[in-house]
Amino acid sequence: MKNQLTKHRDLIRQFVSFLGVGGVATLFHYAIYIGLVELAGIRPYIATGIGYFLSTFLNYYLNYLYTFRSQKRHREAIVKFFTIAGIGLFLNSTIVKITTESFGLNYLLAQVGATGLVTIWNFAGNRLWTFREKKQLT
Repeated sequence: MKNQLTKHRDLIRQFVSFLGVGGVATLFHYAIYIGLVELAGIRPYIATGIGYFLSTFLNYYLNYLYTFRSQKRHREAIVKFFTIAGIGLFLNSTIVKITTESFGLNYLLAQVGATGLVTIWNFAGNRLWTFREKKQLT
């Protein structure tokens, strides 16, 4: 067990950091999301799209500096990051739309489920593509 943890230390560190950074960005996203739904009366799938998009800027900056400790130029990394985030935005909004409008799930519960699924996509995409080091195989 100890050898497995040692072998995957970088992956574990990155994932824990990704969750911490993502937690900050998620709080920002949820604040916008809830505000738009509750105060502005915007439909949940639209509100979450706006919150997700705006939080992506914070998420990029923090992940670039702390999670992946990237040396890549921003013009290369940001295009890839926003491509992954764009797919995540689509997945997130679609999950919220389907679960709230087709199944009647509470918009906050729908968002929690969407966040969990999209987090896996975002981490994998950013680790394996956006911030991949040339020597990195997994």
